[in-house]
Amino acid sequence: MTSDKKPADNFDGPWKRALERFLEPALRLLSPELHADIDWTREIAFLNKELAQYLPEGGSGKGHVDVFAGVYLKSGKPSRILLHAEVQADPQTNFGRRIFRYWYHLFDARLLPVVSLVILADTSRRWRPDHFELATYYTRVRFDFQPVKLVDLEDRIDELERSGNPFALFVVAHLAAKRTKEGEERLYWKLRLVRRLFALGLSTEDVRLLFTVVDWVLRLPADLKTRFRDEVHAMSQENEVEFINCIEEAALEKGIEKGMEKGRLESKRESVLQFLEARFGAVPEEVQSALSAIEDLKRLETLTRTAATVPDMDTFARALAAD
Repeated sequence: MTSDKKPADNFDGPWKRALERFLEPALRLLSPELHADIDWTREIAFLNKELAQYLPEGGSGKGHVDVFAGVYLKSGKPSRILLHAEVQADPQTNFGRRIFRYWYHLFDARLLPVVSLVILADTSRRWRPDHFELATYYTRVRFDFQPVKLVDLEDRIDELERSGNPFALFVVAHLAAKRTKEGEERLYWKLRLVRRLFALGLSTEDVRLLFTVVDWVLRLPADLKTRFRDEVHAMSQENEVEFINCIEEAALEKGIEKGMEKGRLESKRESVLQFLEARFGAVPEEVQSALSAIEDLKRLETLTRTAATVPDMDTFARALAAD
């Protein structure tokens, strides 16, 4: 008996991977004007780990993804800017305020112009935040951004599939995941996209990565994974491309998620240490060892605030030992 139950979705990991690997085709699709101004012959520096410590919420969280990159422009001044790509999977109250806060903290950290690429990946056609504004008496702040609404691309799915743009194929996978409610529907879309993937003429590495994120974002019920695996195996033999099987793919997905969590923990520990070093100088080895043993992100967030407010290192050490 086949189950049509829709598995729990996880968009955060696939979006981060897809943006970091396919940033150039992503901007070609979503922001052609910005894409045309970037010098793609120069190295793109991804700065997530470095910049997350400056953000109010520590970077990406459940339901949204942030990718930060330093890019060079072809001409004019400035020659270098920070790109903040923000993906929001569901409508959120005070969304514009959060984008403004991120923009300000990133600008303050590097004193470089910051461009906010806002990708609204939800299914609502009405939710379209595009600014944040605050006015008190004669003081006024207005922050504008131009969001990209993915549901506006739904009428262009056939065009996106034929475009040859690998990121466009990932966008189709996301739209299909958001709209499908039954496992059979997802199986249809997943196989359709994998067939198209063979025709793109990508490198083996890019084919594997794109397969990974499509497989990740279009999750199937357990009893449909076997059918999917058999179909993919047949396609891979026909096209002489070897894919990772479903069991290995599931293990890889868990490994990626675990690695992302480890990165967030390391970033937060580094934030605590930087506060302590800036305020009190060298951090004792016993404090560093105690911090390195903490695997709870919320506890590290609390310790970050503690490090910013305690009067001396001994008080912080006592707070660390008391938790």
